[in-house]
Amino acid sequence: MNETFSAGRFFRYFLFDNKQLWSRHTRAIVTFGGLGIILYIVTVLLGLLFSQTWHGPSIWARVITLAFASLVLVFYQTRTYGYLTDPKAGASWLMIPASRLEKFLSMMIITLIEMPLTLLATYLCIDGIIALVDPTVEGAIISSVGTIYSQFNNFVSQNADEISLGITAGGLTFQFWLNTCTYLLYFLLCGICFKKHKIGTGLAILIGLGLLFTIFSGLFISSGLLESWAKSTAEGLADAPIEKTQRLLNWTLNSEFVLNGLAVIGLGTGIFFRIKSLKH
Repeated sequence: MNETFSAGRFFRYFLFDNKQLWSRHTRAIVTFGGLGIILYIVTVLLGLLFSQTWHGPSIWARVITLAFASLVLVFYQTRTYGYLTDPKAGASWLMIPASRLEKFLSMMIITLIEMPLTLLATYLCIDGIIALVDPTVEGAIISSVGTIYSQFNNFVSQNADEISLGITAGGLTFQFWLNTCTYLLYFLLCGICFKKHKIGTGLAILIGLGLLFTIFSGLFISSGLLESWAKSTAEGLADAPIEKTQRLLNWTLNSEFVLNGLAVIGLGTGIFFRIKSLKH
């Protein structure tokens, strides 16, 4: 029998992993997805209290609430597999007849696909029901996505002769998802590495990295390199402003894509080796 990966064994473990995880966390994920209900109730009550009118929340308020729910889900990743640092629960997990690779793949599918999609589907379904029942609510978010996508793509195509971003609304959505995956994996790694204060420790590390970046940025600015780079860039843009601006924008977008991709790969690798070295 292949000790590294077996399709049948992986499928059995994947079903077991789903059963265990969703039995513990379904209520939390549904609660995050149901934050739109809380927003709706609060908005209606405030309207009745201050203006004596019944009016649901705007579409932007609901989108912001969805973004907040996604942020909560990111922090929540420290709990989904955080039990692995517990000696008893972690030891039981290690005894499950599946390879580390199979456990890692199951963890990735649940963390990066199942949980975000469940949250998104729950939120959008509830938002759609509210918009259908209450005519004072601006259209459902899901019905507005197609309009936003088409408007963005039309704008890009109409201005392609002037500045071509080389990206569509779908491409930007993929970059957003990739960025979200980076933070999901980061806090998942924090959850299986630290025994206590998992979120606090993860945030402290991010703040520390931010401070280091600020310090290095300050040194870079004070060295005069930024001034010379800005001067040369301005001269280059003056020679061919449209072409150079387009190249700069494309470089920025592509760099962000590459950095997020490398971060996902690096964090995934760290999670795999953490699983591989986990002992109790």
